[in-house]
Amino acid sequence: MGGRILIVEDDRDCARVMAQRLRAEGYETLLAQDAYQATRLARHDHPNLIIMDIGIPAGDGVQVHARLNDMPCAAAPVIYVSGRGGDELEQRARELGAAAVFRKPVDFNELLRAVNGCLGP
Repeated sequence: MGGRILIVEDDRDCARVMAQRLRAEGYETLLAQDAYQATRLARHDHPNLIIMDIGIPAGDGVQVHARLNDMPCAAAPVIYVSGRGGDELEQRARELGAAAVFRKPVDFNELLRAVNGCLGP
């Protein structure tokens, strides 16, 4: 197992906990707290998967995902994790090719199953 995962989350504690748990599962993690960092890290580090919060500074996760679809990192699946949204958000995310959409608080085991499904052997 393994792979590089970009976690885009403005809540530092949430991002730190998610990164620790994913590293314990054998994944490398990168952290971004806003749309600018997310775009820069995705462009530079070519993650294998992106876990994207919707409500981030300097844009939102859906805008970042749309921007990334035009870059070489577009092949990276995107899993949304958000405390806001609804059916419209989920539809927009799916139209952009989201691998999964989770609402906070997220059951880590469910998130891990989605991650493994995207990056598994």
